[in-house]
Amino acid sequence: MTTTRTSNQKAGDLIASRIAFTGNNLYGIVTSFDSDDYTYGRIPQEFGHQLKLDRPDYIVYSYGTPIAWHSNSGWFMPNCKYSTTTSKHQNYVRRAVS
Repeated sequence: MTTTRTSNQKAGDLIASRIAFTGNNLYGIVTSFDSDDYTYGRIPQEFGHQLKLDRPDYIVYSYGTPIAWHSNSGWFMPNCKYSTTTSKHQNYVRRAVS
């Protein structure tokens, strides 16, 4: 699978289209609905369970922590507070999927 290299600021269109990309500590991956082999990073446990239950087809990570994912139910963004940089990443995703 091809991964597009981009800046974090320009990742919005790729996120909205659910295209795999790599930015600077922000990246998106296409997953399989039947997979449950995810990297959870620092996501709180209840949201890790939600991620597993949702069986996403696309996940956006910041520093190895899932900050948003897309599934049959649509987009889900955990209401979590992280570092200033990850907060910026969360805002990029919010703008891309709103």
